[in-house]
Amino acid sequence: MCERPSGRSPANALAQALVWFALGMGASWAQDAPVQTIDRSRLLQKRVPAPTPTDTKPQVPAQAATRAPTPATPDPAPPAGQAPPQRPSDRDRFNKALAAAAAAAAAAAAAERARASDPASPPRQPTPERPTPRTPDPPARVTVTVPDVTAMPALAAVQRLGQAGFPPRPEGGTVDRWHWVEAQAPRAGTQVPPQTPVRIRLLPRYRVPDLAGQACVDARQAVLNAGLAQFQCEVVAGPGTLPSGRIYSQSPGPGTVLNEQRPVQARQQPVQVLVPDVVGMPEAQAAAAVGQRNLKASMSGPPASTGRQVASQSPQAGAPALPGSSVSLTLALVVPPFNGLDCEAARTRARAHGFDAFGCEVRFAGASQPLHRVFEQVPRAGAVLASPQPVQVAVAKAVQVPNVVGLGLGNALAALDGATLQGRPDGSDGDRDVRTQRPAAGSEAPPHSAVELATQRFEKVPSVVGLWLSDAKARLQTAGLADKPDHSDRPAARKVDDQQPPAGQRVAADSAVALATHVEVVVPDVLLKRLPAAMATLTQGGLLPRPDREDRDPDRDPDREVRSQTPAAGTFVRENSEVALATMRLVVVPAVVGQTCDSAMQKARDQGIAFRCKVDSLLPVTLGQPVVTSQPGFDRPVDQDTLIEVLARPPWWSTPALLAMLVSGIGGLGWGGRRWIRWRPIPVPPTPPAPTLYWRLAPDIAPALSLHLGGADGRGGRDRESAMGWRVAGGEPLVCLRGLQPLAGEPT
Repeated sequence: MCERPSGRSPANALAQALVWFALGMGASWAQDAPVQTIDRSRLLQKRVPAPTPTDTKPQVPAQAATRAPTPATPDPAPPAGQAPPQRPSDRDRFNKALAAAAAAAAAAAAAERARASDPASPPRQPTPERPTPRTPDPPARVTVTVPDVTAMPALAAVQRLGQAGFPPRPEGGTVDRWHWVEAQAPRAGTQVPPQTPVRIRLLPRYRVPDLAGQACVDARQAVLNAGLAQFQCEVVAGPGTLPSGRIYSQSPGPGTVLNEQRPVQARQQPVQVLVPDVVGMPEAQAAAAVGQRNLKASMSGPPASTGRQVASQSPQAGAPALPGSSVSLTLALVVPPFNGLDCEAARTRARAHGFDAFGCEVRFAGASQPLHRVFEQVPRAGAVLASPQPVQVAVAKAVQVPNVVGLGLGNALAALDGATLQGRPDGSDGDRDVRTQRPAAGSEAPPHSAVELATQRFEKVPSVVGLWLSDAKARLQTAGLADKPDHSDRPAARKVDDQQPPAGQRVAADSAVALATHVEVVVPDVLLKRLPAAMATLTQGGLLPRPDREDRDPDRDPDREVRSQTPAAGTFVRENSEVALATMRLVVVPAVVGQTCDSAMQKARDQGIAFRCKVDSLLPVTLGQPVVTSQPGFDRPVDQDTLIEVLARPPWWSTPALLAMLVSGIGGLGWGGRRWIRWRPIPVPPTPPAPTLYWRLAPDIAPALSLHLGGADGRGGRDRESAMGWRVAGGEPLVCLRGLQPLAGEPT
């Protein structure tokens, strides 16, 4: 395809002349309009050389063709003080334009002829033209030339069209490195607007690679890289000496271009293998090892269903051989192990390994050998024999285990020793009996084997009755026995009453001895305590108080005082035992000073004591009720039924009244009265009896007794010791006098 000249042609020159002519005509038509200067660079576009078939980009920018014309700019005003230049006439301008157009056309034609006559001359460079003013034209249509992408790879064609501004539209295949452009539309060189889609029809073109000298694995990858999906490699021995393990032929041949997917077939020279070493291997393992090298195993030797191994081979190990060739293997018999089998199982195994001659003997074996099982064989296990030989085995004989359960340990060991067995007890200290044995009685065991004996140690039960519980526990623990008391609280305060099993009985070690116990407590001292406090003290100490008068006057119990207790304080007794309390009710002496003797004695009787008034008067006879003037003081309450003497005086009017009556009587008697008075002595009042003392006995049993000590006549005529008498309450039991205790405030 020839290139078009890049200079101006005569047609272009003629067109330029016509433009100038139009400008001149337009100026004559618009002579009345103001003169304007036209931007010639915007109106007159520069001619761009025509594109070559390989250059598809438009030479004229699209924006230049569509840009709006620049508005005309008025001529500048002349400087101040100068006359404006004279404007040429329309005819002058037209003539100049016409002359310039004719000259340009003539020059262009001459140059065209000169270049056509001399093909070797270089193309003429375009002569720069002086822009000529003309009227604005409407925007011209811009077109570009379609590049030629036929017979190009699809990837390169798409890239070139994209660079030229044409959207590609592939058809008939995938854009990859294995597809080429077969045809395009629009055709190459066609002038079309920019961004016009170009359809390209693709055709696959697969070039078969050269696979000679490659391994099948590498050849397969090369075929895949060439875009072909199917590859077949066959290992076939080729003619002559060829490289081992390499491809020596292929179909299609190398460099063949395929327009579709077709399988590529190749043939590889087989690789020679080394014969493996299988001597000493079992039959099946040797055959597998030979087969892994693509060789065939040929077996020979004595018949057997299992257990044969390779004795020799040909070719020898390490020799090269073609795949599929045969390797001769000579087999031998191997004596299997029979230990642990019975006779029948050993016989079956021997026949399976090719040994039909078999013998079984029963005899005593070692203690560690299992019974009725093979413990010895000839030939030895693992021996390799080229031909079958007789096999002899020995089976362990058993002995019967005797029954030694319930025997003493010594007797049991003797019985086992007589049966050629060894007794193995779990212990040998103390007195022991056999509880269980293993193996059991009547079972079979190897001679001189051990018989496990579970024994029980026995102990003699010690006596712990009467001991404190803590001491009893220690004694039983020392004897190897356990204790089982009925109560485990306060072991230091408990005593053992009974034990089971009894003392001296033979029992198993660690057996529990049941202990019946009771708690012993110390009797607290409650003498001279009020009854409620004494009872509370005894109850807190685990004892049961039993007072002597609690049931007679319960409302006055808080005023009773303990005078004796049984058992005595400090004695150890069983818990919840009764403690007898001898009590005396205490009475608070009421104040009776200023009261009459009758009122005082009544109040004393109400309190449970007795008052006796001692009247202090000059006359033996008194009138009215004497009044208590003083009474003895006590720092604590006194015992019930105590007699207290108080001092009293007659009323103030009693003595004067008696004197008046006496004088009046004497005056009435006259002389006779005086005589009687003279001869009869005035009676002297008797001496009051000595104070009565009350002593309280402390009896061994309730109830308590009171003794009244006084004069024989009750008047104190004799001393107290000689006048001491006894008064015992009726219906009371006899007591033993244990001691005397004076009342508070009384002389002893």
